[in-house]
Amino acid sequence: MPEHRKSIANVAALFAGPIVLFVLLIMDVRRKSLESGEGIFAVIKERLQNVGESIRSSRFAGGKDTAIQLFDSSGRSIKEIYGHGESGRKDRHVLDLTEEIISGALEERATDILIDPKDDLKYRIRFRIDGMLSVVDEFESDTCQAIINSIKAVSNMDIAEKRRPQDGAFTAKMAEATASFRVASAGAVNGEKLSIRILNPNIGVLTLASIGLS
Repeated sequence: MPEHRKSIANVAALFAGPIVLFVLLIMDVRRKSLESGEGIFAVIKERLQNVGESIRSSRFAGGKDTAIQLFDSSGRSIKEIYGHGESGRKDRHVLDLTEEIISGALEERATDILIDPKDDLKYRIRFRIDGMLSVVDEFESDTCQAIINSIKAVSNMDIAEKRRPQDGAFTAKMAEATASFRVASAGAVNGEKLSIRILNPNIGVLTLASIGLS
């Protein structure tokens, strides 16, 4: 093919590519709408929420592998307890977010993690560090309720009970260290709140790298 025609083809591909992707996206949204019975705008909103949550997840991870595992009092992992069902991909995303929140709290040497409704649409995640509470992120209510359920599940608490106060416990393993957590839940305006006490908050920084021995 002559060079000038190659240039024309490259320019055409440059402009056609986004159009093709947009058409494929619209077709996929329409297919999902027909399968689920939801409106097109509802499907688009769900896709945008998923993108936003993925960005938040990346920010929590800080570009690093969390390398953390959560276990209940009998030693079962959170992946064994929670996430069995048809919505496997969504459950895995929720578990990733849960692990990243716990890992982030340990890395920041927080003493408490508080999860509570901001309003009827959003939940906020707060860490208590050096006695001061600070908001570290916000999530859509549905997503955060799933995060709360995963923590309650690994803490041997009743997921279905959202009003009556409950308490439980779980552990987290990072590298060679183990951290212990006490969990309390209670009903709140616009949903449910969760309070997580980190019993050994310094565990997140007691690594070889953090003391200069890596």
